[in-house]
Amino acid sequence: MATVTDILKKLQQLAPLTLAEEYDNCGLLVGEGQTEVRGVLCALELTSEALEKALEWDCNLVLCHHPLIFRPLKRLSPRSGAGGLLYALVRHNVAVIAMHTNWDRIAGGTSFYMCRRMGLKNLRVLAPEPRLSRLSVVVPWEKSEKVKQAIGNITFSESLYQGERILKELVDSELFSQKGANPAELETQKVENEKRVRLSFLLRKDDGPAIIEAIPKIIPGEECWLEWNSLDNMDPTVGYGCVGEFPEPLNWPQLALRLKEIFGCQIIRHSPPPGRPLRIVAFCGGSGAFLYTQACAAGADIFITGDVKYHDLAEALPGTMLVDIGHYESEHLLAEQFAEVLREQWGEAFPVYFFKGKNPILYT
Repeated sequence: MATVTDILKKLQQLAPLTLAEEYDNCGLLVGEGQTEVRGVLCALELTSEALEKALEWDCNLVLCHHPLIFRPLKRLSPRSGAGGLLYALVRHNVAVIAMHTNWDRIAGGTSFYMCRRMGLKNLRVLAPEPRLSRLSVVVPWEKSEKVKQAIGNITFSESLYQGERILKELVDSELFSQKGANPAELETQKVENEKRVRLSFLLRKDDGPAIIEAIPKIIPGEECWLEWNSLDNMDPTVGYGCVGEFPEPLNWPQLALRLKEIFGCQIIRHSPPPGRPLRIVAFCGGSGAFLYTQACAAGADIFITGDVKYHDLAEALPGTMLVDIGHYESEHLLAEQFAEVLREQWGEAFPVYFFKGKNPILYT
């Protein structure tokens, strides 16, 4: 049987918790990690209706996007909003995992899933971030294979999302053009007059401290030298938003109809459409208006997101249409993505359900 911790570890391989914003609250929020999972309910957010379904379907784990514990709680009672839900979760022994801004910031996460649902191709991160570092370590020659294997396991197997693919792309690029280099060993160089070797690794900045702490445990009692440098080049798999292309351009009425069908929009707020067909699309689930400049720079004909302010729409450029489909509408399909991820990874080890829920904002 899989435990709650087993589920969390697999999710973190895709979206490490270190990618979450400082203000955010992701990971295991309620429950005991060693609890065996009987069933999982996937939802955008935990509501009383979602909890009712979880109990009805005998799910003792809820996987959601929006964290239930986000603002400070002043009381925990059956009739206190989020506190009431927490009270019920503890009483019924239901665990809760939240994958929020860390899921938003991975290639393949929130925005990528919505773009795939729209039928976009050639997907890439809209606003990639500089989150790569280079670690060089000089160790005794006879211990080099052991160190290389241990660091490679820590870095590429556990922490990096699609790590081997990332490294292959970078090794093949102009910045890292050592032909034939092993992704886990970018450089091996003998130190003159000593039986030592320098190993260099490409890793995420967040992985550096853990690896540096682990090296003395790998080769206890040995003297070694470490050099850790941040790199300015962008990590192509980390960052907010997604940009892609329709195989065939659509006019605005066609795309508006598609958005309403896919995301269930009742109302779409937008700036004036450009006087041309729409092909290149930028998207950010949730509140993504801060990425409008990046969408323009990416050559997007249209940028789709939620929670757009009046002045953002008023100041939108004529070349890149700004569209607000709503916060809930831009993210609620994540419940289906979470269910797909768990079913792909765990098969029929336990039942997995998704709960669509309702938009808390009503339109009259």
